[in-house]
Amino acid sequence: MFLIEQNDNERTIECPACSLSETISDDERLQAFEERHAQDGMQYRCLECGASGPASP
Repeated sequence: MFLIEQNDNERTIECPACSLSETISDDERLQAFEERHAQDGMQYRCLECGASGPASP
């Protein structure tokens, strides 16, 4: 599961496989991860190592 931390208007996403992380503000787009809506919530894919999965609760 991808670790998501939310602070004010910033969000940090960390890959569970390779530990790559990216911090973006609300008006920025992710560069290191792909984000998509799925039936069971948000799904993420790391563009560095290819790992994919849901966000941690």
